[in-house]
Amino acid sequence: MLLSVVSILIGAIVVPREYSWLYSTHIIILCLYLIRHHRFLSLILVLISFTSIVIDGFYSSNLNWRPNTGQLVYVNLKEKVLYTNPLPTQPFWGAARATLVLMMPNGERQRVANVSVKNIPFSHGETAFSEWGGGQRAVPILVGKVASFMLPNKQGGWVERQLYIEHQVARLSLQDVHWLSYKSNRARHHNNSIVTEKNSLRQQINAYLDKHFANFSSWRFTKALLLGNSDDWSERDKWLVRVLGLAHLFVVSGLHTGFVYGFGRLLSRGTWRLIPESLLLSGKMTAWRLDALLIIPLLFVYAYLTNWGAPVVRAGIMLSLYLLSRASVMRLSPYRTVGFALWLILLIDPRNVLEPGLWLSFSLVCLLIGFVQSGKKWSQLLIMQIMFSTASSVLILGWQSDISVATILINVIMIPLAAFVWFPWAIIACFACYLSSSSYCYALLDSLLKPVIHGLEVVAFYWPQVSFELIFSDLLKVLLLGVLAFWVWQTPLKRGWFGVVAIWGVLLLPRGFFAGTASLTVRHVGSYLVATRGGELLMSDHWHDNVSSQFINQWLGDPKATPRILLPNAYKKTLSADSLLKNHIDWVVLKKVPSKTMSKRLSALQVKWIVVPIDEQLQFRNVDHHIYVWHQACSFAFFLFKSDTCKRVETLEFVLN
Repeated sequence: MLLSVVSILIGAIVVPREYSWLYSTHIIILCLYLIRHHRFLSLILVLISFTSIVIDGFYSSNLNWRPNTGQLVYVNLKEKVLYTNPLPTQPFWGAARATLVLMMPNGERQRVANVSVKNIPFSHGETAFSEWGGGQRAVPILVGKVASFMLPNKQGGWVERQLYIEHQVARLSLQDVHWLSYKSNRARHHNNSIVTEKNSLRQQINAYLDKHFANFSSWRFTKALLLGNSDDWSERDKWLVRVLGLAHLFVVSGLHTGFVYGFGRLLSRGTWRLIPESLLLSGKMTAWRLDALLIIPLLFVYAYLTNWGAPVVRAGIMLSLYLLSRASVMRLSPYRTVGFALWLILLIDPRNVLEPGLWLSFSLVCLLIGFVQSGKKWSQLLIMQIMFSTASSVLILGWQSDISVATILINVIMIPLAAFVWFPWAIIACFACYLSSSSYCYALLDSLLKPVIHGLEVVAFYWPQVSFELIFSDLLKVLLLGVLAFWVWQTPLKRGWFGVVAIWGVLLLPRGFFAGTASLTVRHVGSYLVATRGGELLMSDHWHDNVSSQFINQWLGDPKATPRILLPNAYKKTLSADSLLKNHIDWVVLKKVPSKTMSKRLSALQVKWIVVPIDEQLQFRNVDHHIYVWHQACSFAFFLFKSDTCKRVETLEFVLN
């Protein structure tokens, strides 16, 4: 019955709004069926789920609310409040929230989410905002015109679905944004929250830790590990973590909740030794009950500190159910516990159904449960990591193009290091800093982390990588998931490993295998460089006299929007400095590596080049408005050393998109 109750919550989000009457009819029939068969517990669960759906706004929406284009609105960035009239329909809990895209006075484009929508305050018939307001209690106010808006739609595009998932009533783009001030003499007649800002405890903790630890080079990673805050990361840091497959360590997830759970177990064991013997002998307190009393509050305190991240809340609910079941001496199936946790999460917010992270989390948890049934040996750690890397590679297929060949080994090393050293030591260092205002404890941790981070950089930048094809059909993804499920099902039988071989065999197929037909191909045939499309010959380097007719980017899209790629004439001096400057050439396709003189000339004029050796080819494939560049020399997914040609292919693909 649990799956039926979960399907009610899923159906409320998946069913189109125009079929809500059909969905309501289904609920009525289901309730009558349960009453007829006296299944009152199931009926109560169905009614609770339906109540959650009604509160979530299944039968009410802000579809009739339309901001007027050109309308003036006011924004308090410190308080994250939008002042406008008229107001949208307010939700059952809290205030309506919107997302703003602001063109700031300095030309910067800024996005602000979860902005509360309130009425414009008036005093004596006029607005309380003024160009000339001032005083010590004045709060900076932005004013702007609504240039465009977008409303939430669960069946719309990605941005519209995100607005729906995040309970945003609209996404407003504001132009002509400039600063005003809230008049101090009128501020006293209105809500004080408009004037004064009280930082939350979470913000105060973050600010305090930044103040004491910001000077340590490892703090940006430690802050991400503890609190999921990666705002201080550079693009280099993001690439490093992504290519090593360590994103799960630095994005707050169920793994971090597991760290907190382990820390709580240690705290519980220490407390257990201090409990009076009389209480233990009475039977009122058991080890599992003490775990539940200490760890469950700790889990939700951590969820608060990480701003109620969805993965942390999900893992907190699952672990809390597990602890409660053990404390009440109930032996529940792991899958039933996971199913009940899924129902609770969807009960709190049914729109989580549209979150890919929800299904990714529960898929990996179910895989873990199925996989660990076979044994508890330490040798299982490596095999389990192989399983997780294989499973996650299938689940995120098409999202990431490259990972390090050392990903599995790095995870086997870094997960225990983070769980048993980095995470608990960082927590102790934070407490020590609060108690004594000393950063000495963290300085010791920083001295340990410096060589670790340097080692990760060496592996990421100098070790070989595995490149995945980014173009896969949905049918192939379903088949790969089926093979993955077969492997977990057959574990620990050896025939299950055929599934692993099959999965990695598909993942490591030659690049371009699934990319369809090429929209343009440049071949080096004999002494000719020719450009073809299908069976049609478009150009040869022996044909044209005019440089302007030797550009191949005209067949790749809008010539004004793509870099100018030259197929130089074999008989003319089209690569002279004068010709390169005059024709604004960005890229040149060559038959062989240029001489030192030519290389220096191209480098000085900032002209990139790429070589197509004899009997090889360069292909351009346009898939979903993205141009993929495929070179025959870089066709295999696994390579020990990334050649200069492959690096140039990646650069060309990047600038084309």
